[in-house]
Amino acid sequence: MLGLILVPLSFLYSPRIEKSHVVYFTKTMTISQERNSPAYLAFKETQRLNQVDIKPKDEVEPSIRSTHQTVSLSTETINPLVGSDQPVVQKSVESMSFTRDELQQVTDQKIQQLVMAQKNSTLLETFNTQPMTFAQMDRKNTNNVQTGIVIQGSFELREGVGILDHIVSLTRISDGQTLELGQVDLRAGLYQIVVNNFEGELLAEIKDRNGALIGEDRRELVGLKQAGTIFQGPALKLGKPSSFAFNPRSADENKKQDSDTGVLASLFSGNYDLKNTKEDYPNVSRHSSTVGFLHDPKQKIINTLTLRAAQDNTETVLFSKLWVEGAISYAAQKLQIQFSQDTGVIMGRVVDDGRPVENVRVVIDDQPGIEVFYLDDFWIPQNDRQGTSKNGYFFIPGLTKGSYQISTFENSFNKNKGSQLFVVDVSALSYQEIAYQKNPTTMALYSYDAFNSQPMSTDLILPGIEDIVSIDEDGQIKYRVNFKNGIQELMNRPLNREYVTYTSVRSGSENFNYFPQIQENWLKAISEKVKIEVDLEKSIYIAFTAIPEFTITLADDTYDTRNIVYFTSTGELSAGPSVGGGAIFFNVGEGLQEAVLNENSSQRIHSKVFYAKSNRIFVSVFK
Repeated sequence: MLGLILVPLSFLYSPRIEKSHVVYFTKTMTISQERNSPAYLAFKETQRLNQVDIKPKDEVEPSIRSTHQTVSLSTETINPLVGSDQPVVQKSVESMSFTRDELQQVTDQKIQQLVMAQKNSTLLETFNTQPMTFAQMDRKNTNNVQTGIVIQGSFELREGVGILDHIVSLTRISDGQTLELGQVDLRAGLYQIVVNNFEGELLAEIKDRNGALIGEDRRELVGLKQAGTIFQGPALKLGKPSSFAFNPRSADENKKQDSDTGVLASLFSGNYDLKNTKEDYPNVSRHSSTVGFLHDPKQKIINTLTLRAAQDNTETVLFSKLWVEGAISYAAQKLQIQFSQDTGVIMGRVVDDGRPVENVRVVIDDQPGIEVFYLDDFWIPQNDRQGTSKNGYFFIPGLTKGSYQISTFENSFNKNKGSQLFVVDVSALSYQEIAYQKNPTTMALYSYDAFNSQPMSTDLILPGIEDIVSIDEDGQIKYRVNFKNGIQELMNRPLNREYVTYTSVRSGSENFNYFPQIQENWLKAISEKVKIEVDLEKSIYIAFTAIPEFTITLADDTYDTRNIVYFTSTGELSAGPSVGGGAIFFNVGEGLQEAVLNENSSQRIHSKVFYAKSNRIFVSVFK
């Protein structure tokens, strides 16, 4: 089992950079969080070792060795000033080079130190210098849990995630609630947890002492096989935490990749620039969403707007400006109309596990009369096709600025196959992929009074579903849906008319959704107390969260922050962020908006995208 954690553990002994000939081992560091740290460079070097057949150090060819300044990887703390009159030469660490044998030697030494250093830890108290067997773990658990289902499986660290002086946790999660706590044996590469049922998923996390997430993995408890008195659980492979990524590629596979074209990329509504489009933004919560822009200063690639959900692996395809202009002109001729210059274009693709899907129909919710063009096998827009071709693309020109919920169906329109929120801007092409979901998944929906937690009845309108989903007085229902990726708008209409109707925007990965019901009189009383005049031409955004210490703002720099009001868990006014409470943003201007919540303790980002409209209320629950 040592092989399971061989590579990641060796990185933990890389230090903070000191600009000298040596690298100081002054503190531990986890490489998944520091893009320019020696630890990260070590990780990149081991990736190279895994990709090429490494020769002995003296025989490595120049083409394989790094051309940058090389710094030795050491395991000792060194002070070059002691006993030396020579000045320290200031150099920056740019790369690290070492052989597989050197990496093995460091790992063998440090794996033993890890076990000894952690032997008194509360979470790791069951670790021994020898691997713990499942039988030993069983005996350990019987002291605390008399009955239950025993689930065991493999536990692996990957993608540069390592652990030292960090907190490891294994829990079962169901509907956002933490249930049982399990055990992990790092040296053996095993985990065990005793559960009451098979609902929900296993969540494994590694956090530092400040609460920052280092690595994570979660797996649904489905299809487990029984072996004697235990069940074989899913393999947990802890990689880098959730992140936003563009995953861009050119529509023309024969052309250079976007990294060679000079395309610029930004996230958080243009407030965070990436160095290149292949980068991602780490340390975001799993259910976050953001606004991404791709811009080509040379104007060869058309500007592209895309909504990204954390952990969303769908691609962002880049189109040439000339092709888009030609497609719009061709579509106008087919329809014998002239599109206004004040309109925008939607380009999308229907995919199944990243592969395009054929014979799927595309419909704009609430606007089924708008013409949808499907690209044929020669990439020519056709409005007389009955569904997508083999490339899976659809094209909708002539749209006014705003938000559009688009759903996909089988040709019979009997089954919704996925849904995605698109935002149209006249200055950019709007591109999204709609993930095709063959088998429906269960989504739990909860409705309750926001401040006394009493269950409440409500009606919910879900995208691509004709029937209204009604939650009765029990305040909860589980519903089967076909979308699991992307971003969707849900409309909440409580049966008690004293409570407000609002829109909630969810990430497709959320298998549970909370709908706190808010009294209209409460909102009115709050605005009167703080003397805020509510503009009916604008929106109200309300954020709820149980995160203890946080700051929250809109990505829109023009928003007047004097319109932000905080409240407690009981709905009382608060001078600032309050545990279990939230914030109200009055008078939010119409258009694409993004709320960004920052956990003060760990600096983890939670973000939610919504499209503000006149006299509408939007609500988010940050988990």
